[in-house]
Amino acid sequence: MQKDVITLNIAILPDEKTKNSVIKMSKLLSSKISTHFVLGENRLPHITIYQAAFPTKNIEKLKSVVSNIASQVKNFQVGMDEISISHETFLFWNCIKSNDLINLHNFVVEKCNPLREGNIIEGLPIQSAEDKYDVENYGSLLIGPRFSPHITIARIKNELDQDSAIKTASQLSKDGFNVSNIIVGELAEHGTVTKIISTFPLLP
Repeated sequence: MQKDVITLNIAILPDEKTKNSVIKMSKLLSSKISTHFVLGENRLPHITIYQAAFPTKNIEKLKSVVSNIASQVKNFQVGMDEISISHETFLFWNCIKSNDLINLHNFVVEKCNPLREGNIIEGLPIQSAEDKYDVENYGSLLIGPRFSPHITIARIKNELDQDSAIKTASQLSKDGFNVSNIIVGELAEHGTVTKIISTFPLLP
């Protein structure tokens, strides 16, 4: 990682019921196939709105920007959808791509992207021209029209386990949940969030 730079995730969290279901599924998968991590209290299930590498000198400014965004956005419902694989190894539980999620993503990227000052998350799996564009312009992947809201359940080690992982994870209930906060969290290996730095309430 570059000197004096920290990778952060601006994200929303599932409710307790969904969180527990995802953690249980992550543990089940790791008992059946080889995975890079298991979700839990130190690797929190989350839906990324925007993740990027920011200079540490901009952390307080970033928190202020996210707080201001939260003060303008009403709480909303998130619906859950199908299971899929992204970039060969990431097991996604996709969210229904609602206008609420799209608008929040666009708002956050617009206000927070300048604060990274050109820094890029190291080790991103760049596989296409679209990936390259996202990284060069936003320092991250799946931005703008390619925004793909999801909860990452696991990252599998063997691509041959894709079908088995999807079949197992498809047992998850598709119940939605209400989102009432947005967080800034520390981003770690494989896109995991290991610590919540700040939580900001949305409008009721």
